[in-house]
Amino acid sequence: MYRWVITHQGRANLSAIDDSEVESLFDQFQTEIEAEKYSWNNTHSGLGYAGTVISVTDDTQVCEDFCIEINEQVKHILIPGCGSKIHLQQYITEHFPHIKSIHCTDWSQDAIDIAQQDYSHDKITYSIEDSTKLSFLSNQFDYVITSNSVLSSNDLANRKMIQEFYRVLKPSGFLRGLYPSVYFVQEIAYLDKKFSHLATDGSINIAKSSLYESKNDQVQILYTPLRLKEIFESAGFKRKTFEVYFLDTPHFLAENERIYHISPDSGLCVWEFMVTFVKP
Repeated sequence: MYRWVITHQGRANLSAIDDSEVESLFDQFQTEIEAEKYSWNNTHSGLGYAGTVISVTDDTQVCEDFCIEINEQVKHILIPGCGSKIHLQQYITEHFPHIKSIHCTDWSQDAIDIAQQDYSHDKITYSIEDSTKLSFLSNQFDYVITSNSVLSSNDLANRKMIQEFYRVLKPSGFLRGLYPSVYFVQEIAYLDKKFSHLATDGSINIAKSSLYESKNDQVQILYTPLRLKEIFESAGFKRKTFEVYFLDTPHFLAENERIYHISPDSGLCVWEFMVTFVKP
């Protein structure tokens, strides 16, 4: 099975290069991860979500849909990359009293500090974690919720995160998450003239599933559906659901207008993939 690294320079097949080159790629991987940690810490310590980031869990409907697979057997939940918002963990504690623990992690100290200050609960533990190498034991959680938290500019990092989520899930455990797609950006570029440059200036790269956001000077990988499906299945997951999820509630239409300048009357909205995968 091939493993791919997507970097700012291009794509490399790890099976076709020697050990010294692999070591160099992994060094670059670590460098990029540290840079992303620094960037997200600045996001939370500065303007936070009032800046250029949409918090999907501010919307109650999204919180409800994240929890749709929670049943009485689910006792321990992991929310990796939780950010500084607290609506999801608050929703879970209020609607699922049988839950015994919720672990909320992020690699931004500021994000964790803000979340812990805004909402503390005896069932919730906040901690600094790198999702590419979680400190938790294998088979520890019944349910993992990923809320737009697998967006690294490095494909290897994203794959390692999903492998870690698989490792810490118990057999028959669920992963439920939202994943943006580069196809959404391409579609908007064709449907709204003010975004047409994204399709012609190299910002969208379908081959690498990547988007360059000039506003944030940031590259993120937004997977195509087949590539995302392959990544989960190569980690060992079995697909249960894979749906297009329209962020078209009044909250999101207002956020789309604020951040992306998409008119609520245009009929356009952000869409992502809402997925459910199971650990066999």
